[in-house]
Amino acid sequence: MTSTVRTLMESTGLTWAGAVAWSAHVPLNQPGVYVISASESPRGTTAFGGPPISPLAVQTLLDTRPELLVDGRRPDVDELTDRLRSMWLPDENILYVGLAGTSVANRVDQYYKTKLGARSPHAGGWPLKTLIDIDQLWVHYAACATADVAEHAMLDTFMTNVSAASRAASCDPNLPLPFANLTAPRGPRKQHGITGAREPRAPKSSPAGTPTTEQSDVLAPIKATAYEGVSPEGLTQPMRPGDFKAGRIRIPGATKPLFPECKTTLDIVVRGQSVEARWDPRYGPDRDRSGVLSVGRAIVAALQEGGRLTVIQHSDGTVELS
Repeated sequence: MTSTVRTLMESTGLTWAGAVAWSAHVPLNQPGVYVISASESPRGTTAFGGPPISPLAVQTLLDTRPELLVDGRRPDVDELTDRLRSMWLPDENILYVGLAGTSVANRVDQYYKTKLGARSPHAGGWPLKTLIDIDQLWVHYAACATADVAEHAMLDTFMTNVSAASRAASCDPNLPLPFANLTAPRGPRKQHGITGAREPRAPKSSPAGTPTTEQSDVLAPIKATAYEGVSPEGLTQPMRPGDFKAGRIRIPGATKPLFPECKTTLDIVVRGQSVEARWDPRYGPDRDRSGVLSVGRAIVAALQEGGRLTVIQHSDGTVELS
């Protein structure tokens, strides 16, 4: 059964707030979700049929990202195009589902202006930028206080509705996500075999050019998360006296992508112990600060002052701090 925007939103109790043509500003300055569809109507089932991949866009991506590989080898335009086509679900009209932890308007604007092959400000859903007919797409949106929960439910509904034929023909029959969604929320990645399609993370340097303490401390996780297909891993901030008093663990910017973009409650594992933690990514309008996991004083009491924990996102979506 082909999914519609309304079907997905109703699956998580959301109210459709409207739709704008691709590249138009979304008038929703609140947390929420957005869905990229081939249909203007939230009840529409219009599909493109065959994948309208642009050879020019594919060549641009290859020129921009010389480190891009398919199954470990450097592809030509035809090979990369064929792999992108393998991600296409021909009877579906929904091509991407995203969330915004603070403002849907800002997040979608970031999506528009991120160039193919770039990492920021919003590189998620980059395959959409390889389509010839991207200007024919529509951006649907809805407000939601728990956007990560809604996104998860919507993608689950989408995958449940994918036809057996489309599922079998896709590059990853076990994870038939919309075309431009590459990762299940806090879960496994689509097995598309493309790596290096986004700019690697660049560590920050001090004004004198000497690596800062923060840079050297997070250099390993930056390298580990630079390319798709690599197990996500990072580090926490060093534990300080104030952290023990507040019962918190701080998460630096390089590691925050392993967590949801908005405030929520998470089940995590800390040194082998299952913990229900409150998560605040603390994305601000002027600058991003370290995210905060509130786990309680009893949990952090066993940690060492000045010490860091390794953060690992397992294939089943579980986040472990060890």
